[in-house]
Amino acid sequence: MTGIEVAAAAAIAGTVVNVAGARAQAKGQAAAARYNAAIHDRNSETAKIAADWRTLSNDIEEQTWRDQFNALQGSYTVLANKSGVQSGTGTSLDVMLANAEQADDEIAMRDLAAETDAQTYREQGINERLSGNLQRIYARNYITAGRFKMMSAATSGISRSAYLLGQS
Repeated sequence: MTGIEVAAAAAIAGTVVNVAGARAQAKGQAAAARYNAAIHDRNSETAKIAADWRTLSNDIEEQTWRDQFNALQGSYTVLANKSGVQSGTGTSLDVMLANAEQADDEIAMRDLAAETDAQTYREQGINERLSGNLQRIYARNYITAGRFKMMSAATSGISRSAYLLGQS
């Protein structure tokens, strides 16, 4: 075997290694991107659950608060009646209406805060889902780029080998 034949064989072996390396790199990058996509998908679901939980916990807190307020209003009515004041008239009625208005304002503020929090979680979920989609695009692009690298390595190796063999 002449020196040129050895060089051509080495070029062919190098080509095989380059092709295998490009394939492995593409597969590894694509696997990492798919893994990242799975993490983003999980984070998206977690954000959705957090938004649902925030809404549910607000509903529960609101019902508890309403029950406590109703008990307070009932206690006020009993105390007013025991003291000889008619609870449904005059100042007593004004106090009860003011309490009810404050309660409505408090509930509206709590609802707004809960909805704002829930919307923040939903937005985080959307961003995570979009990031996951982007990672899947990256995975496909890594595979495509790997194919081109493999073809380039093969073409270059074949060309180099043919050149060397043509020299003999």
